Amino acid sequence: MKNKDNEYIRKCYKVKVDKIREYLINNLEDNVTNAQLSEKFDITMTLMKKCFKCMNGIPINAFIRNEKMKLAADLLKNTKHSVTEIAGKVGYNNSSKFSAAFKNITGMSPIEYRKSDVRLEHLRLNGVEEKNRD
Repeated sequence: MKNKDNEYIRKCYKVKVDKIREYLINNLEDNVTNAQLSEKFDITMTLMKKCFKCMNGIPINAFIRNEKMKLAADLLKNTKHSVTEIAGKVGYNNSSKFSAAFKNITGMSPIEYRKSDVRLEHLRLNGVEEKNRD
């Protein structure tokens, strides 16, 4: 029964979930809530959360957090922006909280990551399986 439910969700809500995902990726600096997403995309919060997890393999909040950290890692390696500036670009008002979140996800502080030879694709993000990872 569960596989039929998942297949139904994929067919009926794929476009909507794809739009939510795209919106999230394009608005990482915003701290959008599930309630705001639910209202913006005209879908109940429960259904939105179920559909998103079904199609992406992780809950919305984990997806947002990981996308923010991927962007932050890219900015750390490819710009000279300060950690505080990067924190703001990914929606953190407090660079200490950003640094703690970054370390929790990547196992390295932002400064350690910037100085290292490690690239994001070689890090194992906590609890996340990425589709395009080597």
